[in-house]
Amino acid sequence: MNISIRHLGPLLDELIKDGKRVRLMVSGSSMFPFIRDGEVVEIEGLNSKIRVGDVLLVRKNDETYVLHRVVKVEKDKFFLRGDYSSCLEGPFREDYVVGRAVIRFSGGRVYNLSRGWYRLAGVVWARTFPINIYVIRLLGFLRRVFRKLVPRFVF
Repeated sequence: MNISIRHLGPLLDELIKDGKRVRLMVSGSSMFPFIRDGEVVEIEGLNSKIRVGDVLLVRKNDETYVLHRVVKVEKDKFFLRGDYSSCLEGPFREDYVVGRAVIRFSGGRVYNLSRGWYRLAGVVWARTFPINIYVIRLLGFLRRVFRKLVPRFVF
């Protein structure tokens, strides 16, 4: 059974404000390649200031929530973009934030989005727009070409 986030929004807000972590299944491809459609992320409340590279769950209005990466921070506002999107969203204020995505669950593995390699990769990704989008599209094209050129062997 799927329940829309707009129906769960008030409950999410309350749980996260109470210090709980919440797991959500992601829908859509705007965060590819770091978060894919159908994967689960764990959201926690903001316990530090918002930084470029953070993946935030933001309430755009009463019925629309978005999980995107922070690409720009200015004084008391910030801007978001999906990793596979060219649209800049914002400005937002901190009171729009429901929480920060800190863990990604994929294929039985757990990835920490807020530390180590994933944190560094997220910051680099946020700062290399629009080159990163062209690189992903080029890699996808090369993959399709390679699959057509290389015969498949059955072993």
